[in-house]
Amino acid sequence: MNLIRYSKTTVPWPNQVQLGSSANWEAVTPVDDSATGFMPTVSTDKGNYPHIAWSGSRTSGNVYYKNKAIGTWRATVSWGAAYTGHSIDVSPQNNYTSLVRYYESGTNQIQYTVCRNLASSFCDVASEFTTWDGNPGVDTVASTVLSAGYPTLVTTWDANADLWVGYTTSAGAAMARFLDYPAAGWQPAETIDSLGGTTFARLSLGADRRGDLLAMYEDTTAPQLYYKQRVSGVWDASRTPIDTSSEWPVVQVRAPNDVTYGSLLGGLYWKTSTSETYFFQPGSQIPEFQDALVPILVILLVGLVRRRTRRRPDNHPPYG
Repeated sequence: MNLIRYSKTTVPWPNQVQLGSSANWEAVTPVDDSATGFMPTVSTDKGNYPHIAWSGSRTSGNVYYKNKAIGTWRATVSWGAAYTGHSIDVSPQNNYTSLVRYYESGTNQIQYTVCRNLASSFCDVASEFTTWDGNPGVDTVASTVLSAGYPTLVTTWDANADLWVGYTTSAGAAMARFLDYPAAGWQPAETIDSLGGTTFARLSLGADRRGDLLAMYEDTTAPQLYYKQRVSGVWDASRTPIDTSSEWPVVQVRAPNDVTYGSLLGGLYWKTSTSETYFFQPGSQIPEFQDALVPILVILLVGLVRRRTRRRPDNHPPYG
């Protein structure tokens, strides 16, 4: 049985040594044992309270969302259909609570929905989630995407909660689509990378405080990990290889908006030939620090920089 659990550090901006001590972590909290599932993702709101989304199946089933708005765990919200890859991100500026998921319909869709009134509604009923402009239902971000291809979501530091959704098409192209709040809405999809006969999958996106993007993704046949950056509105002209025998990237969703802590993006990935987890920033690759610390580093990237994780499927090797 897969039970969703939650914990967070008690030390602000902890270092690796502090993260390695159980004394610096809150007691583990059951999220909802009646709604078991896979691939949990987590984000925090402006009050530093957690929001968690997860999927009932790795392939198709119910998806779930639960938050601890204003310090109280709220009711679990569920959507029942052929869904998977449920992912959460909360704007660090206005608490817009965004969810994306894969819908295994005839057109294999990526869907988006948002709750825009966390303070008054607590986002604890499905009807409080709407399209980007407040209408009932969901936005179809893309159709004919890669089968069971999980989306990636990043809300920027923009005051209006502008965000990006990334996905892979059925033809294998890595794509990203921008949602421009409060009025312009969904913009045309942008191609991150495309090459005939190649599938660029397991895409993970992150944004720095200027709104520039880092995309990590892999050619699944090798496997070979690549990255591209989008700086001042322009994607790199060519992909840059990160490492051989590498896969399952997890990009930090938002670089810290904190000068003393830093402003750079980075991520983790799995190296199959050495069975190790590596940390990556453009220009550097660092092998795992210690087996015991790597899973904790994942949580650091997840929670302490207001991070929505790119999920690790349950049949993937553990990080570290």
